[in-house]
Amino acid sequence: MRTLYQRTNTFDNTRRSILKYASGTVVAAALPSFAFAQSYPEKPSKILLGYSAGGTADTMLRLVAQQLTIEFGQPFVVENKPGASGNIAATQVARSPADGYSLLLGNTAEMAVNSSFMKHTGFDVEKDFAPVALVYDVPLALVVSAASPFKTLDDLIAAAKKPNSNITFASAGQGSPGHLAGEELARSMNASTSITHVPYKGAAPALVDVIAGHVTYYFSGVTAITQFVKSGQVRVLALSSQKRSRFMKDVPTIAELTGADFSFTLWGGVFAPAKTDRLIIEALNKKIGTAMAQPNIKAAMEREGSDANPMSPDEFSAFVKSESERYRLLVENLGIKPE
Repeated sequence: MRTLYQRTNTFDNTRRSILKYASGTVVAAALPSFAFAQSYPEKPSKILLGYSAGGTADTMLRLVAQQLTIEFGQPFVVENKPGASGNIAATQVARSPADGYSLLLGNTAEMAVNSSFMKHTGFDVEKDFAPVALVYDVPLALVVSAASPFKTLDDLIAAAKKPNSNITFASAGQGSPGHLAGEELARSMNASTSITHVPYKGAAPALVDVIAGHVTYYFSGVTAITQFVKSGQVRVLALSSQKRSRFMKDVPTIAELTGADFSFTLWGGVFAPAKTDRLIIEALNKKIGTAMAQPNIKAAMEREGSDANPMSPDEFSAFVKSESERYRLLVENLGIKPE
């Protein structure tokens, strides 16, 4: 008969063997994933954008993609898939394999606003995406026609407080950051009568009617109004960002002028499908950071009025979450029902 010591020793030896085997199995299973991540990319990657070619997002993305192609030695191809306020492209990437070869240039609308403004987007930003890196961050400019009597934000607020003020504001579309910025400004002005929102199908027609004086004010991306400011057709009253833009240092912010917590910008960054290997996420973040430091891309950022600062994947993830929550509360406070 075996002693208690012998039985215990046999059990311990068996237990160690099982643990050793299990540990080896886990390591062996992890090796292919590690090797794959280390060799990434081995073929062309595509970056989808949910908007048409020619805008700020498209311009910045193509420059970054060109530099990523140089940095990685494999093509990074931009594909424009406009529609549904960016949701079509986002949905496609959310459903793609998490291998780093299908990426998204996600923007404010689809990554922070749409989930609060729409009942069905086709994806869940937090569950379906891994934030990689911020690419650009452009403030909105509060503009009025140069022919309007409003020289300052105070002039506009004073007019809104008068009876029968008939103040209106334009936006590039329902649920756009410009629309919500316009609504928030309207609410903060405590107007004597209701301020009317006039949505347009895009930024260009909205700006045309502002210049013509058909609507009172409009929050536009700064790039879109640069030439009209220079030609004397529009007047910039303030910026929507929390801090002054380093490219428009003489223009005050609404937050600065009113003391309100007012912050609306048009930002965009690279996202990968959820569960993409962390090594791939970090490699992309590092190379995008290198790309953003290139002189030609820095010059393009200045032309576009972007104030983006480099962020780690974790910092960008926290930024996206905070933006989503801020817009959720804003939509709720404004009483806007999801459609």
